[in-house]
Amino acid sequence: METGQDNSIADSAVKKETRTRRLITMTVRLLVASGLLYLIFRMVSVEEIVRAYRTASIGYIVAGACLLSLNILLQVMKWRYMLHLVKDESSWWEAFSSVLLGITLGSFTPGQLGELGGRTLRVNHSKASHIVGLTLVDRTQVFLVISMAGLFSYSFFLIHETSLALAVGFACASICLYLYFRIDLVKHLADRINLKVFRHRWIDGIIESFTFIGRDHFLSTLLYSLVFYGVIYLQMYFLINAFAGVSAWNVFLGFSAMMFFKSVVNISISDIGIREASTVYFFTLLGVPAAAALNAAGLMFAINVIFPSIVGALFWPKLRLFKDTQ
Repeated sequence: METGQDNSIADSAVKKETRTRRLITMTVRLLVASGLLYLIFRMVSVEEIVRAYRTASIGYIVAGACLLSLNILLQVMKWRYMLHLVKDESSWWEAFSSVLLGITLGSFTPGQLGELGGRTLRVNHSKASHIVGLTLVDRTQVFLVISMAGLFSYSFFLIHETSLALAVGFACASICLYLYFRIDLVKHLADRINLKVFRHRWIDGIIESFTFIGRDHFLSTLLYSLVFYGVIYLQMYFLINAFAGVSAWNVFLGFSAMMFFKSVVNISISDIGIREASTVYFFTLLGVPAAAALNAAGLMFAINVIFPSIVGALFWPKLRLFKDTQ
């Protein structure tokens, strides 16, 4: 009895310590986001932002907002395709609700980790560890595309010789692709290392999910990720051109550099502050007004994160509005 009571006390202490650590992490990220936003608004006045909105092209803003439907559709199509790898049937509704709830929980959790649990909550008749693993594969693929485009754009920011920048950019993209197609090494390395953490049933299930996807599946899902990236690039193209005339090439360079930077430097909640600061920085290097870049970044966040998160909250399992009929 005493041993059981001691274990209970120890577990409570661990849980309390974990909650405290999470609270500290959340507080730090909020402070970072607030500090960055403060610095941004010191560099770009509210008058400049309002003036840019007054002269903005509404048609471009509407076009960027309308692309959200294609954005979500591509994510749902890819996710449904991936779910078929671990379960016999997956409805469009299940895939849609899973993606939306994942966006909701990921939008306010550090590193968007909530997306792992959000997608799992809306998938039935499948091992949770497999769904988490598939979500990690999905996020890895998106990060791969972001990395290839980002490193390619960085080569042009850092190297002024066009031919050399092209060579370096393609070399970086090739390395990323090679590492991606050798992702099966994760399972082999885990088996060879044989650490205690890899013997945990959850970790083992997540690593196992990487083996469900064959090379042909990798190519198919990677194509979804490439098209998805193209859609959000088009959104940025429309939104920033609503405030200033920017060529498609410069939009690609600024957007790709920003996406890679905020994906690597993930030190705020939902990338708030990081997204805006990096957008302003990279686009001003390309001669784009700071107010135009900041407004485009704000609209991208509102369209692709805030609105889907509000809709996704309706799919929380405890809410009966969208409860499964079965």
